[in-house]
Amino acid sequence: MRTARWSLSVGLVLVVASGPAAAGAPPYLPIQGPLEDAQGAPLAGLVPFRFAIHATATDAEPLWEETQNIAVERGAFVAYLGEIERLSPELFREHAELWLGVTVGADAEMPRVFVGSAAYASYAEFCGTAANGGGGGVAGTGTLNALPKWSGAGTLGDSAVRDNGGEVEINADLRLAGSSPTYQVRNASDPVLATDVATKHYVDLQIAAAIAETYTILYMGSANHTGNVGGRVGADELCAAEKPGALACTAIHAFLCVSAGDSVRTMPNNYGYPRTRPVYWYDASGGILSQVGEDWGDVLDGSIERSANAGTGAGIAYYYTGCSSDGAPASNTCSGFTSTTGTGTYDFHGVASATDATWLAATTNGGCSTPRRYLCACVP
Repeated sequence: MRTARWSLSVGLVLVVASGPAAAGAPPYLPIQGPLEDAQGAPLAGLVPFRFAIHATATDAEPLWEETQNIAVERGAFVAYLGEIERLSPELFREHAELWLGVTVGADAEMPRVFVGSAAYASYAEFCGTAANGGGGGVAGTGTLNALPKWSGAGTLGDSAVRDNGGEVEINADLRLAGSSPTYQVRNASDPVLATDVATKHYVDLQIAAAIAETYTILYMGSANHTGNVGGRVGADELCAAEKPGALACTAIHAFLCVSAGDSVRTMPNNYGYPRTRPVYWYDASGGILSQVGEDWGDVLDGSIERSANAGTGAGIAYYYTGCSSDGAPASNTCSGFTSTTGTGTYDFHGVASATDATWLAATTNGGCSTPRRYLCACVP
């Protein structure tokens, strides 16, 4: 009986044709090694080999097998498994590990060799065709430079995002998740936050518009006035006149408690401000929006996220509100903001540096004759 003593190295070669035929090119698993007789002499000539791939190192039934007559030269041989019986890439996809058994002539099968990770590159090549991926077909077409998206089960199509000559183009509304999204605008020549104020202002407004169907902006008036500004009408005219020029918005009203039926609490009903959408400060010096609260109720619950000074950059002490901490009228509203005397000992102001309840309601001794700023509200 002839006994062979040999070593085996296993690797993977993918025979890939050019053009469309490449996707269907069959994979081959080449093996090579020395082949010697029992005395250690190198074998030569045409030698029959049986190759079998098994799921384990000991099972009897192979998953795949073939027989080849291989020319051995000076004790060395090379074989390409899959030349006789197709070696399907699915074999590697469906089995976590595989073992190769080799039988030379009439000898017993040699100890099986574990097929290492290199052979599993066959599955990667197999998945290079989308129709083979994950065992399910994929349909659909796409446009050059468009980011694909799943438009249905197993179907790809275009998303609203594409590469437009080096720029990212989004042909849809931009919506950021979360109640207080953050981002940076970066200038290529000087990558520091908010170096391009005009761009950041524009993006701020676009993002705010995207995360809410509409929202409320609070900005600080630019001049000091007494408690007599002509009531609601006069206060609203004051806010319209002192609106920052770069701020594009409508529904401009003073953020005031004038009476029981015309207070900060009732502004959503009276003037259409969105009750369930975010409220933002507007900083006129930088064109920057920052969140006051998640919705109208959040700004009236006794605290806010950022103070008026932090949000508007005003750098002042107080502003008129005429409100209690819950947005209802206070005991003194400067007679509906038509008087410099008003009623009661104190007038109610907001503390510009506060984030607690005093941001809306703080008693001071200044009285309605003291010149102070006014807060204003609008929607973009």
